[in-house]
Amino acid sequence: MRNLLFLFIIILPINILSQNVDHYESIIYTGVSCKYLVPDADIGQSWKYKEFDDNSWATGISGVGYGDGDDNTKIESGIHSLYLRYSFEVLDLSDIQRLVLDADYDDGFIAYLNGTEIARANVDDPVSWNMDLVFDHEAKLYEGGMPERFPINTGIISDLLLSGENILAIEVHNRYNTSSDLSSNFYFHAGIASSGLVFSEVPEWFWEPVFFDSFNIPLMIINTSGQAIPDEPRIIAQMGLINNGIGISNHPEDTWNEYDGNISIETRGESSAGFEKKSYSIELQNSDGSNNNVSILGLPIENDFVLYAPYSDKTLMRNVLVYKMYNEMDNWAPRTRYIELLLNGDYRGVYILTEKLKRDENRVDIDKIDSMDVSSPEITGGYILRRDKTNDMEPFEYWSSPVDQIYYEPLKYQYFDPDYFELTPEQRQYIRDYMQEYDEMMSGPDFDDPVSGYRSYIDVKSFVDMLIINEISKGIDNYMFSTYFFKQNDEDGGKFFAGPPWDYNISLGNLNYGYDNNIPYTHSWVYDNWSRVYWWKRLLEDPWFENEVFCRWDDLRTNVLSNESFEYFINHSVNFLGAAVERNFEKFKILGTYIWPNETWPETYEEEIINMKSWISDRLEWMDSEWADRSNNCSSHVGIKEQSINKLTEEFELSVRVRPNPSDLSNTFLDIYTSRVYNSLTIEILDMRGILLERITDDNPDFEYNVYKLPDMSNLSKGIYLLRILNESQQVYVDKLIKSN
Repeated sequence: MRNLLFLFIIILPINILSQNVDHYESIIYTGVSCKYLVPDADIGQSWKYKEFDDNSWATGISGVGYGDGDDNTKIESGIHSLYLRYSFEVLDLSDIQRLVLDADYDDGFIAYLNGTEIARANVDDPVSWNMDLVFDHEAKLYEGGMPERFPINTGIISDLLLSGENILAIEVHNRYNTSSDLSSNFYFHAGIASSGLVFSEVPEWFWEPVFFDSFNIPLMIINTSGQAIPDEPRIIAQMGLINNGIGISNHPEDTWNEYDGNISIETRGESSAGFEKKSYSIELQNSDGSNNNVSILGLPIENDFVLYAPYSDKTLMRNVLVYKMYNEMDNWAPRTRYIELLLNGDYRGVYILTEKLKRDENRVDIDKIDSMDVSSPEITGGYILRRDKTNDMEPFEYWSSPVDQIYYEPLKYQYFDPDYFELTPEQRQYIRDYMQEYDEMMSGPDFDDPVSGYRSYIDVKSFVDMLIINEISKGIDNYMFSTYFFKQNDEDGGKFFAGPPWDYNISLGNLNYGYDNNIPYTHSWVYDNWSRVYWWKRLLEDPWFENEVFCRWDDLRTNVLSNESFEYFINHSVNFLGAAVERNFEKFKILGTYIWPNETWPETYEEEIINMKSWISDRLEWMDSEWADRSNNCSSHVGIKEQSINKLTEEFELSVRVRPNPSDLSNTFLDIYTSRVYNSLTIEILDMRGILLERITDDNPDFEYNVYKLPDMSNLSKGIYLLRILNESQQVYVDKLIKSN
């Protein structure tokens, strides 16, 4: 496949190699002279080439078209296609370092430089003069928008561009010959090496392309054959993923060593749909269109992913942070990987490859039901449901609870996985009846009965943990939109679970509305706000559930949700992203600029990180004032698995000196003094989340005095680490290591 893809790249080029460009100029632009033809039959292929005699074609001023008022040369309506030829002279090939085509078109086009295709959009093969297109595409410049950009491979400059006369030939196609408009405004720009003016100045709207030759994080390359990516349906594209390993640069010309194959792709998002940086859903596919279930970037085998585009969240990490913390709380949350994206040769910045929510043994691990499962116990699960906006949904794809609920308006539930069309009528009715029974219980007077109440329905830990993560993040949509829950099959316990979490970019202080309900502030709760899912407000009326929350909070604040854990994760993410941050904000110059719904918009990325850290610290402090040290009898609560980070027991008699401490951890020694004989000592270094980093085992320690040299850990981030020493009886001594720089 790689050889075929190489040919494809030559046809639809990608290049981001660094060259010496002094400035950009326009070779072709709206307003220059061109030759054009409106065909009434096939005209063959020779028209693309420089040698073609176009004297019989009409002469006009570009753009040529009709219907939108953006045409310098107006032509007849009701046409299938338009053919254009632009002639330009190059006196010195060394002047031109890069080429970029900006296209403002309606509805599709193919562009050729001296007979070779260099760009295409919205035109599928086979191509004919009277073909219909699958999709509409509207020109944007006349409405104040921007054209679509197609960077041209640097290799093509030397291979195709000629000294002297050159021809840029373009065929423009209407979706139908009955279309109300056709636009053909094309701009061919050159990156010029010298300081003088060679061609013409660029238009006012022109933005300089961003070109890079290496990337420190995995690099994803997507080619759509010039097709625009619609909201739906999905289109087929090629995807390559380059991952040369930590500390090794990834170059666009490198082998696609992590993935090399087909995908289907569509845009996604509602409030973010107007952003310059788009999010996408992708599905890995085999050549026959079937699912290509593989592992990429260390994620479990699957084919469905989301390419999330952090834009208004200028830290680039709010979703990643929330999902990671929820996962560390011993739950499933979407796993993520940072990548940088090249889409049709255009650098699109930092993206987050995210596991899509779905039933799967490596995702939401519940039974998959099929059309034959229409009786108990098979019909009882599993189901993933959602509460979200119902825009663009058919009324039958969701339903309103018939229960007169104790708080707020009746909830609307959406079939999610399986969706409405995948379920049989019996299965739809089963889950509706189950949710009605659940709401009747939750709104009834005996909801807190230990036997017949909510404890017999729900997985308590999942509801406690979803409450905690939603309250820490304090997003405007929490408990209201993008709220998921799922039901097990009765043979697996039949429990009803809260989660998984989804969509937290408008959280952790990134919000400038909802003040009337105190949402942006670091004080107050979200769960008891109007129009939220009422279950948590109801559950917290039960002292038993409230105590479960207090117990869980006290546990988590000592490890997973400690201030140190948040600090470590944020710093680690910043370090991992490295130079990708600068590239992202070179492409999208939004630092210091308001992007909905920013509360603040500092001038630097460092300040964005500081602001989020400060907000989190204040939020944790307020939640401590409400929940910390209020629990009792937590011996059987729903907390995480025991971490074995205990105080020194009286029986474990030793003293420890760490030297030096603090240090850069490159040359660290432990002096261990004992007054007892131990058969073994195990030394472990962990981060503040309890993740093991290093281990040393001594199966024959000396009596009284032992000296151990720790491995070089100077690569760790600045911060606090745990030193844990265990004897053969698993008695534990704990101390701190401080990484100073």
